[in-house]
Amino acid sequence: MKKYCAVIILALIGFSNIKAAGSADFAGKWQGSEQCQAASAAAAVVVITTDGPNQVFITGVYSIQGKIRGVVKGNTITIHTQQVVDPNFKNFMIEGSLTIGKDHTTLVGNLTVLNNESRDGCTVTYHK
Repeated sequence: MKKYCAVIILALIGFSNIKAAGSADFAGKWQGSEQCQAASAAAAVVVITTDGPNQVFITGVYSIQGKIRGVVKGNTITIHTQQVVDPNFKNFMIEGSLTIGKDHTTLVGNLTVLNNESRDGCTVTYHK
């Protein structure tokens, strides 16, 4: 019985070292691709900056220069529906999510953008 208890305790100690991502894990410059229904980008550059432990700002997605606010929970950034001010777009709205990989060097997700009532869905992949 002692042998099994030791194995369980060691297993629990190992699992306790697995850490969920925080906003700092997402921060930095990411490069990748955006496969969209209307407009795709084979080479996209995205910059994520922190705004507290659970908040981030994202620029560069869908070639957006304006800041997109994201909320970090676990390994995911949720982009709640929001209007983004950008000189290249009028009436631009975005929503979606990005999930960081276990190695914290890959981001994948889905985004929906609305630009002057034209809707576009995107699957995105970025790497650090």
